[in-house]
Amino acid sequence: MVSNLSILYMSLSVLLSIGVPVGLLIYLHQRHQISWKAVTVGALVWFFFTQGLEKMVHVYVFDVNPFTAALMKKPLWFALYGALAAGIFEEVGRYIAFTAWLKTLRAWKDGVAYGLGHGGIESLLIGGIMGVQSVLMARMINTGTLGDLGGKLPPEALEQAKNLLLSTPPLAFLAGGLERNIALAMQIALSLLVLYGVREGKIAILFAAIAAHAVIDFPVALYQAIRYDTLYLFLYLVALFGISLIFIFWSRRLFPGAAEEPTGEPAKERNRSEGKNRNKPKKQ
Repeated sequence: MVSNLSILYMSLSVLLSIGVPVGLLIYLHQRHQISWKAVTVGALVWFFFTQGLEKMVHVYVFDVNPFTAALMKKPLWFALYGALAAGIFEEVGRYIAFTAWLKTLRAWKDGVAYGLGHGGIESLLIGGIMGVQSVLMARMINTGTLGDLGGKLPPEALEQAKNLLLSTPPLAFLAGGLERNIALAMQIALSLLVLYGVREGKIAILFAAIAAHAVIDFPVALYQAIRYDTLYLFLYLVALFGISLIFIFWSRRLFPGAAEEPTGEPAKERNRSEGKNRNKPKKQ
């Protein structure tokens, strides 16, 4: 039986994973008129680079190449690879997005908008949809109807999912939802860092973002490999959340005069209007 506390924490995790990014999107659009283009590009880049390109590399590393497949069975190598892969694919994707598709968006709020799209879609798909699936499966385990999925899922996968739900501590389910929100804050912070590098023409900041992403992800990837004490992971995530929030608000000073600028076409129109006004002869 999956405990009621576990199911409660799963449900709270789903609520956090879906409600927080959606709520932030509504608030930031009303308060700062953030760019929908930046949000959309952030979501698409996350999906293409992590669920497309990165997954293709994972298939090679874990399944095709026997040497790396054996290496990935060692927790430290698994965590190191996972952290570096996430850092490289996500930060390079961010860099390409800002330099190729978001050339006119250089304000602080544009970095926030991109990060919200990038981290928000991750939270919705991984924390939200997968969380709902976990809740439904837990209820099926408790009602003895899990066997009804036998024709839809391989028996091995079904048994593995069941064992995972039964063996995972309740707090770990809640930590999953909190991790999605913390990851969202981290994605916004890293988006601002990469945007600053693009704005200033400093490619070294991209490598700093890759390194920071890898360092951040390493303890989480290691937890997936060895399942150390959930409390340590929880405390780490809370500290990470605080650091991310501090950087997000502090980074406004990296974009002097840009935080309240209009974005995209409205900015162009305003600049054009200001140019016309400057060219008009002054009345004597």
